[in-house]
Amino acid sequence: MRVLITGAAGDVGSVLRTGLAGRYDVLRLADIRDCGPAKPGEEVMVSDLSDPAAAARTVDGVDVMIHLAGIREEAPCVNGGAKVGQRGGVKAGQWREDAPTCKGARSGPFA
Repeated sequence: MRVLITGAAGDVGSVLRTGLAGRYDVLRLADIRDCGPAKPGEEVMVSDLSDPAAAARTVDGVDVMIHLAGIREEAPCVNGGAKVGQRGGVKAGQWREDAPTCKGARSGPFA
């Protein structure tokens, strides 16, 4: 089974990379930032998922996608007006519709 983690260079993606190592045939790691060198059983891609062609290449041949990609934006917090991070950017549902090769996946985005 080929599992894709988008946002793989982030905090959660990095933890999943370690935790899922060796559990699947291939762990494909994709992020707009470099994820570092591929380890055995891994494929590493630098990919801007806001580009439909790049998104299609990223999901090509995957069975399961763990979608963690997003753009960290500053947003006002309701608690005292402090600034906190807010996930935005790539929308999993729209991305699945726009990436035809992902439509054949056995499981879709769930994170």
